[in-house]
Formats: sequence, structure tokens, C-alpha cells
Amino acid sequence: VMYPLHDFADVLRGIIITIEDITEEIHIKNQIIERDKNRALTQIIAGISHEIRNPLTTIKTFIELMPCKIDNKKFREEMAVVVPEEIKRVDNLIESLIDYSKPRSQNKATVDVAEVVDSCVALFKPVLEQKGIDICVNVPDKMHIYCDKSQVKQALINFLLNSIDAVTEKKEMCPDTGYKARIGVEGFCCEAEMVLLIRDNGIGMDEVEV
Repeated sequence: VMYPLHDFADVLRGIIITIEDITEEIHIKNQIIERDKNRALTQIIAGISHEIRNPLTTIKTFIELMPCKIDNKKFREEMAVVVPEEIKRVDNLIESLIDYSKPRSQNKATVDVAEVVDSCVALFKPVLEQKGIDICVNVPDKMHIYCDKSQVKQALINFLLNSIDAVTEKKEMCPDTGYKARIGVEGFCCEAEMVLLIRDNGIGMDEVEV
């Protein structure tokens, strides 16, 4: 940081330069980011195995039925539709996981917001079902922003993870009150800006946490 140095007549005589070493601060921030990322990955991986197993079971079933049903036209038509869809489903899950876990150089491009949101929510689907958390996604199609897709995914996953933690904690605090955990993701345009709003009915944050 530079500051002007004036004499008693308010004439500029030089400048004062202060230099601060923020290496440790950056190191701590990176540690926090990695900690949050690992926490999210632990939950995602715990549930994603089930989410991947379902389409693999479908594909396996078609393969096992092929020897006795390959001459059945309806079977072939159904297989031609279902199997590619299930493969794409697995591929999308794995790609989303890789995008989040693997650090990449900044790469900005025009991104479909609804697609990013759907891919992030899909990663948490098994966890949400297991914990009995309702999630409502309302993001219009054809809503695009120019951004780094992987960074947006990382931020969104962190927000979703925080919401899951918040509603889970409240659910544990209110076991007999009929409390229903809910998370909402809403996207909309406001003048020249695109807004992505994430809400939950969890425990909230106090002033210190904010």
C-alpha cells in the first residue's frame, strides 16, 4: 500500500510504501477451502455409489436379457433408448464429481445455469433422500452467465452442503415437532444481473457466524 508523504507546507515530498506478507493468510484460506471440499466429497461419495449402481443395474439387466430377447423388436427399441440414457446419467455424475474434486485453471465460458444447478443437486440426491430433506429447484431454462463453470459448481456445492448441515442439525434438535427439512434453489434475472438464491429452513446463523 502506498501513502503520500507531505511536508508542513503540504508539499508532496515522497511516498511511504508498506508491504505485508500475506503468505500465511493465503495458506490458511486454502486449507479452509480444501477442508470444506473434502467434507463435501465425503458426503457425495457416500451417496453417489448408490446413484451410480441404479443405472448400472438397468444396463446389466438389458445385457442379461439380450440372448433370449434380441429378436424382440420392442426389446431392442427400448434398449436403444434406455441404455444410452443410463450411460449418460452415470457419465454426468462422474463428470460433476471430477469437476468439483480436480483443481483446474480458470476457464470462463457461457454456462447454462440450470444445467449446473441440476448437476450439483444430482450429486447430493442420495444424501437428501437418506436424510429426508425436500429440495425444490426453480431455475428457468436458457439462463446463461459468463463464468468459470467449475468455480460456480464448487460454490454451489458448498452452499448446498451448508444448507444440508443446517436442516439436519435442526431436525436433530426438533425430533418430535413434525419439522420438515426443506432446501430451495431459485434462479431469476433482476435488471442486468442473474440471481441464484439458496434458502433452507435450518437453524440459521448468528451474528458471529455471519
